[in-house]
Amino acid sequence: MQRPPYLRWAISGLLVLAIVWVEFAPDGMVEHPYLASSVTPGTPLGDVVEMRRVPAGVFPEVMISNKVSRYSLEQGTPLSPGLVANPDLLAPADWLTIVTGVPTTAVAGSKARLVTIEEPANSVTGVVIATGEEGEVAIPPDSAEAIATAHRRGSLEVLVSVGD
Repeated sequence: MQRPPYLRWAISGLLVLAIVWVEFAPDGMVEHPYLASSVTPGTPLGDVVEMRRVPAGVFPEVMISNKVSRYSLEQGTPLSPGLVANPDLLAPADWLTIVTGVPTTAVAGSKARLVTIEEPANSVTGVVIATGEEGEVAIPPDSAEAIATAHRRGSLEVLVSVGD
């Protein structure tokens, strides 16, 4: 009488276990935010991201709720913590913001110099919050009146640092 094929049974059992493991094991994929459209610094990220599945550990985890873009970014860019900013932390809490044209080369959180070009000339250091035609710059409250007056008269220029 021939012995039962124990070795074949063991190999078959291991093969079945491997198949079950491959089928039901975690796939090691996570959802990661990518930009669905190009953005400028200061753009809120809530509506311009799409989630894509990527292998776990490829990108650092990033929270995008209530965050803005720190730089000009192209569509399809995977987001990382260094590319996003909390708009509340870009400038001191008691500072005020003024909506004015801000060069798109600026980075959210970088320094800006607001200069009044009529007499008496005045300059104030601010912080870029958003860029573009409707950009925002945070300014100290003690200079808000002079800056707002110059803005209303059309004599306000915003200078930004290119090396920041």
